[in-house]
Amino acid sequence: MPEDSLDAGNAAGGVPTMPGGGTGSAGGSAGGGTAGGTCTPKSERDEWPVKVVFVVQNSSSMCVADPPGTGAGGFCDAVSGPAGGLPPARVRAIQSFLTSNNGRSNLSVALVTWGLKAATVPFSSSARIAPLLPALPSQLVSGANLQQALTATRSLIEADVTSASPALRSRTRYVVVLLSTGLPSPRCSANDALPVYANAGRPEGTWGDSSASFCNDTTGPEILGPMVGGGDLNQNGQLRQAAANLIALEPVYQLGELRLHTRLVSSPNAIARCGPICADLYGGFLDLEARAVGTYTLSQVAQFGEGTFVDPGEPANLDASLRSIDTNELVTLCE
Repeated sequence: MPEDSLDAGNAAGGVPTMPGGGTGSAGGSAGGGTAGGTCTPKSERDEWPVKVVFVVQNSSSMCVADPPGTGAGGFCDAVSGPAGGLPPARVRAIQSFLTSNNGRSNLSVALVTWGLKAATVPFSSSARIAPLLPALPSQLVSGANLQQALTATRSLIEADVTSASPALRSRTRYVVVLLSTGLPSPRCSANDALPVYANAGRPEGTWGDSSASFCNDTTGPEILGPMVGGGDLNQNGQLRQAAANLIALEPVYQLGELRLHTRLVSSPNAIARCGPICADLYGGFLDLEARAVGTYTLSQVAQFGEGTFVDPGEPANLDASLRSIDTNELVTLCE
């Protein structure tokens, strides 16, 4: 299966323009209080919606990056042990978030899970999303098509936005949380004749085809999203543009706020234990190389998503990392 590739200015659109002409930020809040230090009665909380989208990579590489997991023909059980005991940290972190916010009637959650293709669950209550999470480790699939995941997330949010009144949109905070290794697959390049392609030491470059037969197939049924055979897919510029396109929904629909945050999900200990047999899961990268590429990719996506990037180290630290994301209402509520 192919991996990711593209430099800062390739044919996928080059370096996109940030909404409003900026270059991204480290995050921040559009609210937190009203003029003059006044507050909004808690009885009006439902008039200030908070909508959180968890965009969760669920590819076969996750059984090593965030074990345990099954679904890769027995390979996952062989390298990370059977899927017994605690669920993966990404699942526990989302469950913890849902539990701690269960009493907020104005908060709704959506889910995007993705491997080669993305599947979406529209916004609903925490109680309806929580039962879907335990099954994720047993539903691992091939590929990690980050570009399609971001595009699917934008479509999900836009469908939700267009169903709300303009007044409600202006009071709504959308928070997108991407949990990923930061190693897209497949990655395809329209230019197969460059003298040098990206690598772990130069992740900003154009990535070569991770699978030449897949990337250049113009007749097969596996055409992914906007890609056509021989074209670009999951190149850096395309991922930046996908993040910027998502965030552009805020000014287009005059939303209260929309931010895209990224969190690296990659267990250095588990990857080290797996050793060279896991190289194919990570595009030939191991240990520090995989982390360097993942960090670069997710940092870029967060920058153009006007959100934050965090490498929590071991995935067990994801819970605390999610708690650092601002999911408060855009006003201060009175006690």
